[in-house]
Amino acid sequence: MCGHTRGLAYGFPASGWTTAYVHWTQIPSSFKHAGNYTVPAGGLAFFSGGAGHVMISIGGGKFVS
Repeated sequence: MCGHTRGLAYGFPASGWTTAYVHWTQIPSSFKHAGNYTVPAGGLAFFSGGAGHVMISIGGGKFVS
C-alpha cells in the first residue's frame, strides 16, 4: 500500500511494483545509497523487513509515510 500512495504522490495511479522490496531491487545500484539518512526532499527512502516500506523525504531528515 505504501508504494501505491507514493505513486499517487508523483501523479501515477500505482508505483508499478508489487512491494517496496521489489521496487528497491529494481533500482540501479548507482541510484542507491543504503544507510544514508540524508535524503533530499522528494527522494524516496526504503526500509527492509517483509515486503519493505517506502517513504518520501520532505527534507531535513523528515519523511511522509
